[in-house]
Amino acid sequence: MPSVEEQFSGFLLLLDRFQKQLAEFMLGAYLACDFGSDSGDDGDSALSPQVRLDVVDGSPQVTLDHAITWMDLTRGQELSEYRLAVTLTFTGAGIAVEAFVRLDLERDMGEWPAGVRTPYRQRVDGLGLDEALAFVEARVEEMCRRYDDVARLGLTPRDRGPGRRRPMRGEPCW
Repeated sequence: MPSVEEQFSGFLLLLDRFQKQLAEFMLGAYLACDFGSDSGDDGDSALSPQVRLDVVDGSPQVTLDHAITWMDLTRGQELSEYRLAVTLTFTGAGIAVEAFVRLDLERDMGEWPAGVRTPYRQRVDGLGLDEALAFVEARVEEMCRRYDDVARLGLTPRDRGPGRRRPMRGEPCW
């Protein structure tokens, strides 16, 4: 079995593919839906793709973390957030992987009540590198198909330009 360092290095070589896939999905959501205030001002929303490398309890950890944050200035100063994340922790016993979609809402939005919600979470421990990569690939695919999480927020679709139709009620913003 490869060492912890070899497993971690091997994953970093493949990291770019998963990072791009999550980034494209979140960019699509950000461009399709108005995460700004009710006035339509986009100055209070942000798209943040990140790759975080860390050591937690002596184990290397990598997190693909993509978030859209927004503030409704007409209702307060608290941020709301839509986040997709995948974390891999490399230990001597194997790789632990956790993937989740989280909503942290300042107020009720669409069908979602205010508060922190995790509509999707998958976790597994003790995987080898190939198993972990297959697990991450499947989880990224699942998270990128979760259009309903954003659609259920009741966000206003952005203007898609001339000749492009807006989504029908119940259809995803993008």
